[in-house]
Amino acid sequence: VETLEHDCPCTESDYECDYCHERVGEARAAQLNQSATACTWACGNGETSPADPPTDCKGTYLRSRGYRKIQGNTCQGGLDLNPQRLVCPGRHYSKHKYR
Repeated sequence: VETLEHDCPCTESDYECDYCHERVGEARAAQLNQSATACTWACGNGETSPADPPTDCKGTYLRSRGYRKIQGNTCQGGLDLNPQRLVCPGRHYSKHKYR
């Protein structure tokens, strides 16, 4: 018997909440019009909001979407909840360099 292995497309179950994020739960999800399994910002103790670029931002930076892939997970394609690469404010992106 031959066994074939391949990576399945990513789904929400392949991710867990990122640092300073937590699942909202059903009651809060209804208020926010989100899925009960959605990960939202949970650090209110002076941590920088994930929407803010780093203070020393140069070129581009990664912004969490609130999720990280579960360690060891090898899913490919499908749902992409990996961090977004964004251009730092005040910078103009060119295909070859930053101005």
